[in-house]
Amino acid sequence: MIRVRHSLRLGTALLLLLMAVACSQNGDPVGRTTNARIETSTSPELIKEATAFGGLVLPPGAEVLQARVDSALDTRYQLALRIDPDGLTKLLADSHFDKPLIKAYPPFEEVIAGPSLATSPLVLTAQDRYQNAEGMSVYRTVIVDERDPSTWIVHLSMNTT
Repeated sequence: MIRVRHSLRLGTALLLLLMAVACSQNGDPVGRTTNARIETSTSPELIKEATAFGGLVLPPGAEVLQARVDSALDTRYQLALRIDPDGLTKLLADSHFDKPLIKAYPPFEEVIAGPSLATSPLVLTAQDRYQNAEGMSVYRTVIVDERDPSTWIVHLSMNTT
């Protein structure tokens, strides 16, 4: 009887140990950094990737302040642009952005370039869904920081989820 209990305890302990080893992951505990990519720059290659991913057509005169990609399980591209009001109208029309801009209220998302949105006299936003050339659904968010009547900072975020 004592040997049976001892064998049962030993077997249970061995089973628990095997389950713990089988269920643990080597290295990255959440599996998010495998093939992860984070890059921030103004390189033409990154800007081209971001615009292609989000189906964006940048108008002449738009100044790219910063571009960023963050990808692991999901992918997100961000662009910050300095643009005039006519350029924004052209950007939205040529990029087939079909949702209207509405007033946004704090708290605001953190931006990758330009001044904090909290100091802006007027912030507008809109979001739509776009199917890119690779067949992925991309959620596109535009945030417009109207600093003065002639120059606006436009923050674009495009992500798969």
